[in-house]
Amino acid sequence: MGHIQPPEVSVVVVSDYNGEPGHQKSWTDERNVLTSLANQDFQEPFEVILVENDALRGSLPSDVAAMVPNLRVVFSQETRSAELKDHGVSVTSSPFVAIIEADCRLNAEWLRVLVDVLRSHPEVSAVSSKTTYGAGSLWRRCFTLLDRAYMDLGHTGPTRNLSNNGALCRRELLERYPYPEANSPFISAALRVNQINRDGHVLFFEPRAVATHAFGWKMERDLRRNRGFQHTTLAANRRMSTILGIQFRKMAVEARHCLRIGRKYLRWFDWPAVTLLLVIVRFLEIPGILDTLRNEDDVPGTAYR
Repeated sequence: MGHIQPPEVSVVVVSDYNGEPGHQKSWTDERNVLTSLANQDFQEPFEVILVENDALRGSLPSDVAAMVPNLRVVFSQETRSAELKDHGVSVTSSPFVAIIEADCRLNAEWLRVLVDVLRSHPEVSAVSSKTTYGAGSLWRRCFTLLDRAYMDLGHTGPTRNLSNNGALCRRELLERYPYPEANSPFISAALRVNQINRDGHVLFFEPRAVATHAFGWKMERDLRRNRGFQHTTLAANRRMSTILGIQFRKMAVEARHCLRIGRKYLRWFDWPAVTLLLVIVRFLEIPGILDTLRNEDDVPGTAYR
């Protein structure tokens, strides 16, 4: 019997957001992202690895396991999303490995255009897709700009960022840089991309590949609290003057991104709202800052894992 050649591309899907505490997992996010993977226009066979904690083995719906050709559902003892992603990578053998968070839906060309970038640019170690909340409401447009547009160059090209929501990587990069152990997925991701940049790896951004991320007010509060926790934890010192300086610099950076790329996201009448939100989100980060100052091990009550 001949040797079966493994696929060139593997896609690892992990949920980093547990949703409402105490509620049974619905698997809705997984169904949505797997549907979008089944509808990819990529003409080559690729495998999909859905990774979850072993405690949820018994709750896996029968239909999920049949949604995509070459789907494997893998269970692990790990509980944090970073370790689940690394575990997913470890059970693949493809030269190209995509990491996708389950609460994203992908446009049909997502995989094809990312693979094209890595094949066309052998110097590139990983390529990130564009993340959006969609354009269906003022809030989605504004928060996409504030939360996600820092990734958006407006064109294909080199970046210092690596998307946690959806990126395609050469497997050697993922093997060399597993997620560092940290008490927050935000901190772990920041530490990893900082090391990748220090070591001189070339990262790209590709706006034609679009991941539409789930959005809600509770998720936004949780996201901002975690960002406040992340930036304060990683600060060189935690004096109040330093923390205020971080917040002002972050607001200035987000304002520059709004001016740089905002016309691609907003309608003309959205600008007053996004200007106000630019200030309001600073207050949403205060609970995370206080969590750090109280020496909390992680963000209490967060749905991120």
